[in-house]
Amino acid sequence: VTPSEAKVSGPASMVDQVSELVAEIYLGGAKETVERPVDLSARNEEGQAVGWVNIDPPEVEVRVPIEQRLGYKEVAVRPILEGEVAAGYRISNVSVEPSNTTILGSPLIIEGIPGSLETAPIDVNEASADVVERVTLILPQGVTVLGEQSVLVNVSVTAIESSLTVQQELLIQGLQPGLSATPSPEVVDVILSGPVPKLDALKPGDVQVILDLYELQRGTHKITPEVVVPEGLKVESILPDTIEVRANSGL
Repeated sequence: VTPSEAKVSGPASMVDQVSELVAEIYLGGAKETVERPVDLSARNEEGQAVGWVNIDPPEVEVRVPIEQRLGYKEVAVRPILEGEVAAGYRISNVSVEPSNTTILGSPLIIEGIPGSLETAPIDVNEASADVVERVTLILPQGVTVLGEQSVLVNVSVTAIESSLTVQQELLIQGLQPGLSATPSPEVVDVILSGPVPKLDALKPGDVQVILDLYELQRGTHKITPEVVVPEGLKVESILPDTIEVRANSGL
């Protein structure tokens, strides 16, 4: 209010009744700051108008700042991934912490925002292990986040599982001196399963099919072979799963 003070004059009996000067201003429907001249009115302690007095100045300049209330909304966080993981791998899970966040802004803008907000892009190109990254949210103009301004995204990258059949010669161990052994068949099929990159990286000699002939006597025997494979691979089956071994006296 400008000025902040005014002088009241007139009959003493009337002036003595004045307890305040009031400047009434109507704000109905106002959406922005209101600034206008307003007439002053003398009031007594009961708020009733007091007449027969002069007010100097008779009006004041009133300025009422009006600000729009902020709107709030809880939205989900949608992580945006860019690129393709390495060959033989896949994205098995994506988690976000926190998975929801509260935004605030003008009600008109907030109402137009869908139920989720996207993150800044997360690069997973050629990834062969989990990708963990803290990223910001992409916010429309005039919108802010209540609380933490970023989220933690964890992208789980897992090797694709597959299977592979390899043919492998038998490796005889533990045969007693003076004996010779003839296995039938001499080559078996080994079916392996595991991550594609590990299967693709297999080299000759990585898989061993062992026949343990320790304490084997002369004659024909059925032996179950033992398969040794690199860590991370699993033996699904051996074909055949038993080997006929004929043990004879050595020449």
